[in-house]
Amino acid sequence: MTRTPEKTRNYEKTIKDITWAAMLSAGLRPFSGPVMKFTIFRISGDPSLWPTHIQDGDIDNLEKALCDGMNKVAYEDDRLVVGNSHMKVCSHSPGIDMLIRRATREDIRQLEAIIGGRGGI
Repeated sequence: MTRTPEKTRNYEKTIKDITWAAMLSAGLRPFSGPVMKFTIFRISGDPSLWPTHIQDGDIDNLEKALCDGMNKVAYEDDRLVVGNSHMKVCSHSPGIDMLIRRATREDIRQLEAIIGGRGGI
């Protein structure tokens, strides 16, 4: 049985609380269809350097906890996240910047153009 560490649960709750406040103040409801999510994790440090210190956290773990924390708040279910781009950078102002928007078929075409996909849609 897998158990989520307390530190991760606290992080997810903080994300959920912040997301609820932002959604309420903007008068938004959770997305109910496919969404794209773009995230920049700003880690404390010199912006001319890449964050690679062991304490910076793995980007996949940061992203998973963020996605789980916004579940049922920013979107009805995290399975609705069909596209996801995230980056970790150093900054004098640590935090998280994010954009969530409705996904489109054009997103697929653009990604295929970048990575040379075969199409098929």
